[in-house]
Amino acid sequence: MAQPVVPQRLELAAAATPGLPDPRLSCADSSFIGRPMCIYRECRKPGMATLPLCVENNVQMLNTRKFEGF
Repeated sequence: MAQPVVPQRLELAAAATPGLPDPRLSCADSSFIGRPMCIYRECRKPGMATLPLCVENNVQMLNTRKFEGF
C-alpha cells in the first residue's frame, strides 16, 4: 500500500499570487459543510490550481481517494 503524501502546511502569500482571489475569502460565507465544496469549486477555476491552498487541497483529496480505494 502506498504511503500518503503529507504536504507541508502552506500559507497563501498574496505576493506570490497577485491578482488571484484567496479561495478562503471567497468561501468565507459558506457553512461548515459547504466550505470544502466551495474551495474545491474555486480551485477548479482557471489559474487557481497553482495556489498553495488549492495544491494542498488537491493532495488531500487524492490521498483520501487512495485510502478509500477510488
